Amino acid sequence: MAATIPDDVVLEILLRVSRDVAALFRCAATCKRWRTLIADLSFLGRCWPDNACHPSSFLGFFVQQRRDPDDRDELFVGVDIDSPQPPVFLPAPAPWPVLGPRRRFLASLLPGLPAGLLDGAQPLTARHGLLLVRLARGPHIHMAMCDPLNGTFHVLPPIKRRAYSANCAILTDADCSSPSGPRRPAPSPDRKFFKVLAIVVESYRDRVHDCDLYTFSSTGSDWSTPARCLDEICDYGKRGFRVLQETQNVAVCRGTAHWLVEYWSDKADLSSYHTLDIDAATGHVSLTELSIPMNQLTKSRYSTEEPTLCTAVDGTLLLFYMCMEAGLGRLDIWTWPGGVNEESGGRWLLARVVELRPPMEEWDPMFVRVWSGQKSGVLFIVDSFAHVYKVDAEAGAMEDVTGLFGGCLGTMALPLEIDWPLLFVSRLGGRSQLGSCYSEQRHSEDWPTPQANN
Repeated sequence: MAATIPDDVVLEILLRVSRDVAALFRCAATCKRWRTLIADLSFLGRCWPDNACHPSSFLGFFVQQRRDPDDRDELFVGVDIDSPQPPVFLPAPAPWPVLGPRRRFLASLLPGLPAGLLDGAQPLTARHGLLLVRLARGPHIHMAMCDPLNGTFHVLPPIKRRAYSANCAILTDADCSSPSGPRRPAPSPDRKFFKVLAIVVESYRDRVHDCDLYTFSSTGSDWSTPARCLDEICDYGKRGFRVLQETQNVAVCRGTAHWLVEYWSDKADLSSYHTLDIDAATGHVSLTELSIPMNQLTKSRYSTEEPTLCTAVDGTLLLFYMCMEAGLGRLDIWTWPGGVNEESGGRWLLARVVELRPPMEEWDPMFVRVWSGQKSGVLFIVDSFAHVYKVDAEAGAMEDVTGLFGGCLGTMALPLEIDWPLLFVSRLGGRSQLGSCYSEQRHSEDWPTPQANN
């Protein structure tokens, strides 16, 4: 009977079913015809339009284990080589938790992973369901790309430099392809194209020296020859630039990766903010000073919060800055339209000012991080005492959701979002792995409670 129903009618029914992702996967498993209809990119684009927020795209957070659970004052800097355990995934509450309803070690999501490979690993950045971690293997930079949704991983060749910091961005095929150029075939679970851009600041004898760009592609076998990014590096009273090391301060927007950098004067004064911009297709590096007055991005004495770069659902570059005065918070949201137009004149625009209303009279404003999901539209503020607040950007109301994550989040927690169309194409266009992403066999009852990292 179903075979006599026209495709356009079936698609309209499936479109309504797509509100329940698990149900849509089950429909795809029903027959080859439905599978083909669902796997079509035009249909998936109707289910999850590119220019709309989808709260279900937010999956949860990865946190790094603390070396000493009893030492609440110890903070992570770089990779904790002595940590005995891999990162832990903390799922967000959802009707259909893609990676299971319980907290679990990252290693449990990657079958075939060599024992101990992720012990002490540090989550660096995540994008489109991919997670890049730095491995604890000594002074050089060892990294691995993990795909927890498909259960695969890729150990990258080492960057043999003694690094003070490594700030990375993940790029996909869509970022690296020109609109008129050829596109790669649809991804499979085993071979998903990615590119990594790594901004490496080298240290020697406790002094900071060069800042270089390294590029790695999943279609290659080694890193590119390093290219100089910044000539002046801030170090011990020396004027120059400093790349912000927080995991949240890199944004990929319209084929370009942007890092937020500070410029410090000889007098150790923060004099300006810039974006370090790298074209994903050509590798061209440029530096752009923010057109926002510094007095609107100056830290107050009640907060150590830095501005935060991210990307809006429509691809616009955003900058968040939280100003704290006497415990009262205000979130300024700036937008960069890109290029020069009549409205902006090529300048950043103050799009919204959100007066924050915390659910309690007192909260800790001394060290916080702001995170906004590009696909989910979810806005979080995390403070140094592992308090997590979900923010209504329209009303400014802050909902305390600390308990949903077991009090285990810190300011270095790394959020993970999913690209639903990409996952469907990957699963439905490949082998007989349909539905494995929501199999209860991947769940475990015994996952140790992680300690919050700040």
